Amino acid sequence: MQFRFRCYRTPKFWGGPKVLTETINQLPGYISWRDTKAAILLFNRNKDFTRVLEQIKSTVQAHPNCKKLLGQPSETQWRFTFGQRDDPNREMSVAVMAFDVPQP
Repeated sequence: MQFRFRCYRTPKFWGGPKVLTETINQLPGYISWRDTKAAILLFNRNKDFTRVLEQIKSTVQAHPNCKKLLGQPSETQWRFTFGQRDDPNREMSVAVMAFDVPQP
């Protein structure tokens, strides 16, 4: 029997807390009950990246399916535990990574 590791990744440009919440809400539509890992990649073109980072963390933690912050490996990365929408006892790990992209 062969096992395959799957991780769903979604890249987005930072559009504020509302867009991030919508992105989190989309995750259950892309993963199955057996999937336990997902990642959100956020690209920022706004000024004041520090403020954006603060908003990312607080927005994710405020989501109703977010159970806890597992860690913050760097200033721009977080790992969270989420309960799955249809089965809150089934947990998944969600990594959120932010990247500052300079304007051309």
